[in-house]
Amino acid sequence: MYTKIKELHLEITNQCNSRCPQCSRTFGTTLEEQPWLTKNPNELSADEIRKIVFDPALQHIESCYINGNYGDIVMHNDPMSVIEVLAERKLQSIRIHTNGGAQSTTFWKELAKYSPKLMVYFAIDGLEDTHHLYRRNTRYDVVMKNARAFIDAGGKAVWQFIKFEHNKHQLEEAKNRSQEYGFRWFEHTMPYNKKELSFGISVKDKNFEHSYWLGNKGNEKDIDNPHGQQSAILMACCHSDVNTNANNDTVNSNGEYAANKA
Repeated sequence: MYTKIKELHLEITNQCNSRCPQCSRTFGTTLEEQPWLTKNPNELSADEIRKIVFDPALQHIESCYINGNYGDIVMHNDPMSVIEVLAERKLQSIRIHTNGGAQSTTFWKELAKYSPKLMVYFAIDGLEDTHHLYRRNTRYDVVMKNARAFIDAGGKAVWQFIKFEHNKHQLEEAKNRSQEYGFRWFEHTMPYNKKELSFGISVKDKNFEHSYWLGNKGNEKDIDNPHGQQSAILMACCHSDVNTNANNDTVNSNGEYAANKA
């Protein structure tokens, strides 16, 4: 059943340390959490994840990524145990998408032992004076310290940068720093005036920089927001997958399963 599906998306927690204004877990005008998230914290334990990934019905899965719609892996009670289970499954690749603003440098150094199969995408939207304007409750220096601990220990990392009015002047400097610090590549996302969602991508072997553009019916524009200026069409923090035709299964933090059939 669904044998064409090769990738599994796990949302292992619905808790997050950040308060990004346009995140689905946040009220954009007040930065307060959605009440149902506050009242109902959920996460998948390592044992629950083991049952999922070793289920005979999912043996066609070749890769897994953790990119929460509501939560970040850094807020899981034992994220290392989750990665250990995925490593036991001997997947071809594992991807983590995170704000990187929590856990100790010891954690990030230890996590690096799962590379090269493991790739970590760090959401870093600016530099010292701008990153926190959108990635609320995170600090550039802490995120960078964690990312560099991971990289210096041998981990494979990607710098993801969402381009806003308040940080667009720092794009080139951020790209330069990503190269200096040892990120495998640099990705940036921006509004693009097209009627349909469109992506442009260049692989690292040809160009260090990955770029992709987001558009929706030509309605994009910059809007004033008390928490920093964002694009009116950029409605999520982490646009992580450039292959929009990929088939994948999703399991959320409640253990609910959804198969996306081609």
